[in-house]
Amino acid sequence: KQSERCSYETFDKNWMPFITVANQLIKSGTVHDGYTLLEAALKHWPNAPTMKVECGRYLGIYMRYAVSRHRAPGSWLIEEFDKDELIPKPPPKRLKAVMSDAQLIHLVEVAHEENPAWGNVFRLLTQYGLRPCELSHISVRQHPVRGVPALWCDYKKKGGMDETDPRWLVPMYLRNEDDEPFVWPLEQALIDKNLKLPVGNDGKTRKLSGSSINCHLHRKNRKTGEPAGPLQQLWHDMSEEFAQRTPSEWLRAYSFRDSYSVRCHRENVPTNSICEAMGHSEAVHYRSYRVITADIVTRDFAAETAVKNL
Repeated sequence: KQSERCSYETFDKNWMPFITVANQLIKSGTVHDGYTLLEAALKHWPNAPTMKVECGRYLGIYMRYAVSRHRAPGSWLIEEFDKDELIPKPPPKRLKAVMSDAQLIHLVEVAHEENPAWGNVFRLLTQYGLRPCELSHISVRQHPVRGVPALWCDYKKKGGMDETDPRWLVPMYLRNEDDEPFVWPLEQALIDKNLKLPVGNDGKTRKLSGSSINCHLHRKNRKTGEPAGPLQQLWHDMSEEFAQRTPSEWLRAYSFRDSYSVRCHRENVPTNSICEAMGHSEAVHYRSYRVITADIVTRDFAAETAVKNL
């Protein structure tokens, strides 16, 4: 039933690992109620605090469904105080890194020199603030307001707190070294069907995801274990640089999306328009995405002031 509220892909990825373990434990006869089920299930993820939190959440819903729909005894319910006792507190939320315009431009240039198709992947992520999985959901349609062909994203996320509907994609410009705004002609290239993107062994355009982009950015030389190329070395160096900041920042594939958010706020785009372009609610926007950086705060408070002696 839950699969009707989220995609089958999401159900398989997020739910099935926990449900499979739970079913195995119940069939083994080694657990006899919700508490012992959760206690035993958590042992499958000994060094993964986030997975333990997710395990408690998904099994709690699963057992509630079993009791309410299939007449399982109420003792199989997993209560909140069971989770509080058995599951350690999740680690502090990591601050996602936001790349500057100069960093993004340089990264795209390095990626393009190595492989133009991958350069276009990072251009799309940068210019449209896409979720990595949305790269496979872009098509060209007639825009109802502009009256010309434009980019449409048909990705629809169901379930959880970050639901999203299909939307029109809106480019957010970057500023070059002369502080002039610019965009790449990606929309026209997609309309003309001549934008090169990575292809698989079958010769067809690859279906990319956060995982596949992460793998590309972290590719290692099999012999030396070092970053495989200039792009991977750059990503490694940038990751180290962000990690050493105060506070520490976490560079990941989603950082392209957070960087889009911050650029929009920097250029004073209204928040409701930003949320519409990114495909989420205002509540999700402020809870889950970066909207400001130390550079912007410093800029906003900068002023020519006289210093008065104490």
